[in-house]
This record gives sequence, C-alpha cells and structure tokens, in this order.
Amino acid sequence: MLKPKPTLKRNRDKADPQVTGLVLARRAGELVTIDLPNGEAIVVQVRSILANQATLIFSAPKSIKITRGELDEQPESFARGKQ
Repeated sequence: MLKPKPTLKRNRDKADPQVTGLVLARRAGELVTIDLPNGEAIVVQVRSILANQATLIFSAPKSIKITRGELDEQPESFARGKQ
C-alpha cells in the first residue's frame, strides 16, 4: 500500500521576500530534517498528537539554540526565572 504524500505548501514571508517557509502535515512518528549549511542537520520528530497538542522531539547540534516561541518573546531575565 502506498503512503500518502505529505501536504506541502510553500509560504513566502510578505515582510521579507527572501524568507521561504514550508507548511507540512505530519503524523506521529514521522520526521522533518533541516539541513544546515555546515553539513549538520536538525531533525524534528512528531512524538505524539493528542487533541490539539503535538509533542515534538528536536535533535540538533549543541551549537544550535532551540527556544520555545513564548520564551523568545519575553525579556531574558523573565525567561530565566529572574523576575
């Protein structure tokens, strides 16, 4: 039986036309790989999906900083728990 192809949609950032995004549909257990210019890669795996929440696993080189969006928007002192 053939696997269905992932849903792909290219999305141009209107604020910065040099930025291109990719919108995908993934099922639990499936992966997305982001190849870096230095030959390394970031791998994102969908661990589980329950109701409207997905659990993701990020595997990246230690030199890559991975931050949740809501923490990236807050002042650094708040993000570190120093209120």
